[in-house]
Amino acid sequence: VRREKLDETVFRAVEKRLLGRGRLEELLKEVLELADDKRQRMEQELTQANAERTRRRTAIDRLLGLIEEGIMKPSDPEFAQRLSENREAVAAITSRIDVLESQLVRGSRRITPAVLKKFSRQLSAKLHDEDSTLRSAYLRMLVYEVRVSKDRVTITGSKSVLERGLAKGLPRLEGSVPIFDQKWCRLQDSNL
Repeated sequence: VRREKLDETVFRAVEKRLLGRGRLEELLKEVLELADDKRQRMEQELTQANAERTRRRTAIDRLLGLIEEGIMKPSDPEFAQRLSENREAVAAITSRIDVLESQLVRGSRRITPAVLKKFSRQLSAKLHDEDSTLRSAYLRMLVYEVRVSKDRVTITGSKSVLERGLAKGLPRLEGSVPIFDQKWCRLQDSNL
């Protein structure tokens, strides 16, 4: 089989299987559900942490109220212990809240059908790029193996590449240093 013909066959098959209507959604359905599930768990943990922090701050206010009313003395060891425990708990919970909020804002980019559609358009654009080298590089990223037998061509690839691309964006393959050109550095250095 001529290479050009095989390359074109692989390209068309990958395009049809990955970028066909609803195909990416079907392949990455678990990722969408997992992302939503993870986000919901984090939001639930954040709600619980906020409630616990409020409860601990209320406990501190009540302890201070007991001092103001003269029911307890500041020198009472039980007062000092409970105040210290509550303040430590508030500090730990506040730290956890900060982590959760930052993860929700930046860390777990919400994967929605719109994000999936945008990813699909970007991937399609890369696979249809005028530069055949760039197009081939993206195709190699998606395709793990191509087997040619008498009556069929079998193409395999990993969903994890798609999952990573969806979560973090497509890698940039352009702008690499041309190692084939001996005069690529314009300044005097060890290449001379």
